[in-house]
Amino acid sequence: MTVKTGVSSDIQLLERKLANQDNDLQRLILIDTLAGHYTYVNIRRAQRLLAEQREILEKHEHPDLLLNYHLNTAFIENQLYNFKLAEFHFLDAIEILEDRGYANQLAEAYIDYAGTCMNLGQSERAEDFLEKASKLLKAFPDPRLEARIICRLGFLNLHNSIYSKAIELFLEADKRMSQIERKLSLKDYYFIGLIYSGLGKVFEQNEELDKSVEAYQKVVTMCEAK
Repeated sequence: MTVKTGVSSDIQLLERKLANQDNDLQRLILIDTLAGHYTYVNIRRAQRLLAEQREILEKHEHPDLLLNYHLNTAFIENQLYNFKLAEFHFLDAIEILEDRGYANQLAEAYIDYAGTCMNLGQSERAEDFLEKASKLLKAFPDPRLEARIICRLGFLNLHNSIYSKAIELFLEADKRMSQIERKLSLKDYYFIGLIYSGLGKVFEQNEELDKSVEAYQKVVTMCEAK
């Protein structure tokens, strides 16, 4: 799922700056910001930017931007059902983060990679990485990431046909997301969409079709509004 959004004036300004920038390192910085936005709203544009970012990174070493390249590419490949390729990029990102990243960055990567593990049918591996993320967040709490873990656990229970537990977890994740005080990011909205998609699927499996349609409609409405 990607979030539909109008192009903000800030993004338009960055696009104009990029169009007029010839310096590779300056382009790299602009591309990094734009790709981080378009990854969630315009996959084709993000792919074009990431392709150029990779070319520049082959000539200029920049570990932080290489990390973002791998994370954004992994997210996109997962969205396109290229799960093995997504895994490749997630593991490269995790290697960088385990060497030099902050705990919350690493926890976030573990949570994201767990989603790809589930898509690859590796539920136990997904659970292991969610547990790793949980341990990091015990020392470095982050309500936003904690809500995302609960969302992922909801999908693990959905995949295992434990529907009552899945509903409980999705509702708890939604509650946690609604309590976040700071402005939500595009990625936060992506996870909210996952929560309602998960609820829609659970209700569908339980043959509660009215509730299923209502949950799916929330996803559509949110995507159209953002």
